[in-house]
Amino acid sequence: TEAVYCGSPAKSGDFPYIVALGHSDYPQCGGAIINSNHIVTAAHCVDWIPEENLTVVAGAVEWDSPEAQRKEVEKIEIHPDYYPGIESPSLIERCFLFLIQPIKRPEEILEADNDIAVVR
Repeated sequence: TEAVYCGSPAKSGDFPYIVALGHSDYPQCGGAIINSNHIVTAAHCVDWIPEENLTVVAGAVEWDSPEAQRKEVEKIEIHPDYYPGIESPSLIERCFLFLIQPIKRPEEILEADNDIAVVR
C-alpha cells in the first residue's frame, strides 16, 4: 500500500525527509531526518522499544521496498520531562534517535547553515 501523509497518497520521493520507525519488521510510527545520523520522533512511539529492536527505514514509501535504507538505532534519547500517558501533545514528547550507520540523504535535503527556524 502507499504511505499516506495528511490523508493523501505519497509517491516515492515526495517526502524525502520522512522515515518510518518499527520493530519486528512492522512499521509503527514516523519520524523526520535532522541529519544523516539523527532522527526526531514522538517519545510515545519508542518509549517501550529497546534500541536493538528498533529499525529506521528511509528512502522509500514501502516498508519492505528494495530501495529502502534500513538503519539500526544506537541510542534513544527521550526528553527528561516526558511522562508516558500525557494526553495533550507538547514539546516534552520529543525524542531523538542516534543511528549506528548514517542515512544516505537525498540531495534536495539541505544542511542548515544557522540555528534559526520558523514554526507556523
